[in-house]
Amino acid sequence: MLFRSAKIGIALAPNNFDFQALPFSKACSKGINDGLNVIAQTIGGLFKMFTRETQADVAGPVKIMKMIKDQSSKGIFDLLYLTAILSVNIGLINLMPLPVLDGGRIVFVLLEILFGFINRLAGLKLAITPKVEETIHFAGMLFLLTLLVFVTYKDIMSFF
Repeated sequence: MLFRSAKIGIALAPNNFDFQALPFSKACSKGINDGLNVIAQTIGGLFKMFTRETQADVAGPVKIMKMIKDQSSKGIFDLLYLTAILSVNIGLINLMPLPVLDGGRIVFVLLEILFGFINRLAGLKLAITPKVEETIHFAGMLFLLTLLVFVTYKDIMSFF
């Protein structure tokens, strides 16, 4: 399978911000539009990564701290922009349907609703026991911790 040379990750362009005073309503509208653009770009990047349209360039805690240091030396506006991008990325990743994350909990709640609906219609006793849910979340936690160790190791090795 061929990969394009583009990478997914956080990369900031030089400070090309055009600062101007805006009326409150236009400032709110611009803030919402810019926020939605960051969300759309993040979702698009994740989609390209999962469809293998591009290779993933994942940054762990070490690389993120280096990026924060680099952006803070450029100025407050670059640092705030990076903070916004990180917040959107963390929020979207947290909504992924993986055990331990909020998205995984949402899946369990939706399954409970579905099972309750089926139980009322068919008279069955479908349910996810707390032990099964606990086991799934434990496996998810082990997976995420292993991924964290791997990504952190990769970050550290990229400095050498």
